[in-house]
Amino acid sequence: MNLDKKNNLCNNCLAKRHLAYYIFLTSKVLMKKWIKITLAGIAFFSLHATCKELTDDLSIQYLLKPFEKASAESEDLVSEKILPILQQKYTYLGKGKQAFVFLSEDKQHVLKVFKTHFPSVTIRPFRKPYNVGLYKLPFVRDVLQKVYAKEIEAQSRKDFESYETAFSLLQEETGVEYLHLRKTDTLNHKLVLYDKIGILHEVDLDGACFLVQKRTDLLYQVMASLVKQGNSEKMKELIRAHVDLSLTLLSKGIERPTIYYGNFGCIDSKVFQIDIGRVGIVKDIAAGPKIGLDYCVVTLRGWLEKYAPDLTSYLDEAMEEGKKKYEEGV
Repeated sequence: MNLDKKNNLCNNCLAKRHLAYYIFLTSKVLMKKWIKITLAGIAFFSLHATCKELTDDLSIQYLLKPFEKASAESEDLVSEKILPILQQKYTYLGKGKQAFVFLSEDKQHVLKVFKTHFPSVTIRPFRKPYNVGLYKLPFVRDVLQKVYAKEIEAQSRKDFESYETAFSLLQEETGVEYLHLRKTDTLNHKLVLYDKIGILHEVDLDGACFLVQKRTDLLYQVMASLVKQGNSEKMKELIRAHVDLSLTLLSKGIERPTIYYGNFGCIDSKVFQIDIGRVGIVKDIAAGPKIGLDYCVVTLRGWLEKYAPDLTSYLDEAMEEGKKKYEEGV
């Protein structure tokens, strides 16, 4: 009996050892698999992030599409001057919150192709709200487009209203040459675009939301160059042109005109508001705008005080003359 017990104990110990060894081998294999899966996931997301960085997250399939068809009258309004502009090839220039920007072959026009606005998802860990850009994750955009279809359309229609206001009232002040927000059948052309890394894309213009705008130089970059050159006369022309633009916007009832320095461009001595997003009209235009000229030139004044303080007095002079013209016009 003692011998049998010893044999049973040995067998049990051996079985336990085999079981422990089997568990060890299995866990080792699983660990290797999980490591491979984790590394593959990290590599995939790293590659995805790199591609987004290289292309500035440009994806033709996620460009904004029209929500409705254009009327017959608006289709007939396509100018013959615009068609040759649209037949040029365009290269990537940059992006903003609402659009990707491309430069024409002749360097005289920019094309802004509008992006789909994906709402951020808010989470509240530790009772503090954080906006999570889930649309940046691969494969999530398709889901968000369906889940937030109504919100995307509502925001896009709000933006469309701003673009149409700018196009109808401020075409001269913004340099916008053509605006396309509704599906058409008259353009019949696929636009050739080259992205940030030179990859060619084709966009069906009839089914895209875009605008064509005169190409300008950024106002504050030009002024910085003029300050270095000591060209005060040209600087004065641009200061006066900026004041004139501000007064025009106020006279047309534009509510809270943009003051961000990156939203202004110039061609020679003419200043343009090149960003037409969030352009609103004061509801009671007869009552006048809610803000005045001082607000409109606050960025310009701050820039002059820092880089060209000797020209701030000229800004005051231009404002006084402009206000008199504005009051006489009213």
